[in-house]
Amino acid sequence: MLSDNEVKFNIIYKKYRSYVRGICRKYTNDPEVLDDYMSEAFTRVYKNIDKVNLDCCKTYISLMTKSSCIDCIRKEKKRKNDTRLDDLYTCDEPTYEPPVESENTESYVKGLISDLENPYRDIFIMFAIEGLRHKEIAEKLNMNINTVRCNYMKARTMLADRITAEKRFNAIEVLA
Repeated sequence: MLSDNEVKFNIIYKKYRSYVRGICRKYTNDPEVLDDYMSEAFTRVYKNIDKVNLDCCKTYISLMTKSSCIDCIRKEKKRKNDTRLDDLYTCDEPTYEPPVESENTESYVKGLISDLENPYRDIFIMFAIEGLRHKEIAEKLNMNINTVRCNYMKARTMLADRITAEKRFNAIEVLA
C-alpha cells in the first residue's frame, strides 16, 4: 500500500515528467546527463513532498529543477577540476623545474602578468601585488565588485595555464 506522500509524488511525476525534462534539456543535451538531472530534480521534489501543493506546484517544481541542475553542473565542474589537478600531480612525465634564481623568476612572472589583457592585468596587479580589496578595486575602476572578482579569478587561471603550458613545453625541450 502506498503512503499519501508516495501517491502525491506519483501524480506529480506523471503530470510533470516531460515539463521537468524540458527544463533539464536547457542545461544539457547529453541523454545520460539529462536523466541524471531529472533524477536529481525528482529526488529533491520527493524529499520536500510535504511542501508541495498539487493545485499550484508547477512553479515550485520548476525552481527545484533549475536549482538541482545548477547544483549538478557545479558538482561536475568541481569534480573535473579536482581530477585535472590530480592528473597534473600524478603524471608519469618528468617535470621541468626552472632554476630558482629570484631575479629570473621575478622577471618571468612580471612578463607573464604584463602579457595579460586589460582589465585582467590591472585587477590582478591591484589585488595580488598592491594588496587592494575587491571593493576598493571596484570603486577605482568603476566596476561591479562581482565583475572584479570574476576578472581576478580569470587572470589567475590564465597565469596558471600559461605557467603549466610553458612547463610542459620546456620539459619536452629538455627531453628532446
